Amino acid sequence: MEMQATPATRMAGITLIVSAPLTLIGIVLMPGSAVVEPADPMDIARVVDAISDNARLQHVSSLLAILSGTLALFALFTLWRVVGDSSWGDGLVRAGILPLALFFAAMILLQGVNHMIAHLAAHGEGTGIPEASVHSMAWTLQAVRVGFFIAASWVSALGLTALGLGMFLRLRSEPGGALKVVSLALAAAAGAAVIMLLIADHVHTLSMLYKLALLHSLAATVWYVMVGMALCKGSHGLAPGQ
Repeated sequence: MEMQATPATRMAGITLIVSAPLTLIGIVLMPGSAVVEPADPMDIARVVDAISDNARLQHVSSLLAILSGTLALFALFTLWRVVGDSSWGDGLVRAGILPLALFFAAMILLQGVNHMIAHLAAHGEGTGIPEASVHSMAWTLQAVRVGFFIAASWVSALGLTALGLGMFLRLRSEPGGALKVVSLALAAAAGAAVIMLLIADHVHTLSMLYKLALLHSLAATVWYVMVGMALCKGSHGLAPGQ
């Protein structure tokens, strides 16, 4: 069943669809991440060196992250309005939107740290900071960035668990439907990520923590694209008034 999408929901769908590949591109371009001079996230000195060698690329990656996060926030707040509050599914979707909004806001703010790491690593001599302290400060900021990302990813995993389960409950009466299946898979994967993050944190494998946080964020982009398409079409469960 489909109902007429409004201009606002179509715009939200488009922004959600656009934000997903922007996020992926930003991660690919990030020095020291998956492609450009990849390094273990806990090898602080090596990551900072990668950022120093590719400072301009880091700035581009940060700008893409800011743009994608801003677009995603707009789409999430539109989704909040669309789902209403008349069922358990609605409540779970809203319970998932709040932590995800916090996650994207945190990721936007975190780009300020990324900018400073790149600036210190590549142009530290122009900051007035003693040369001997420049790299030490960049290393400290990188350690803070990793810890901040891991903490934000806890919030994201919990939010995605609620959001996926809530969307599944809203669509459970719909026969078939790829979005319903993917929503349930998202809830299961995000719930598993929470458990794996707990285990990794307990055994103090910070590298695994960081990689798990990154992987579950990447997996969620598929769901964002599908929800964006549903918002554009006014698919069942994602049109105003349903």
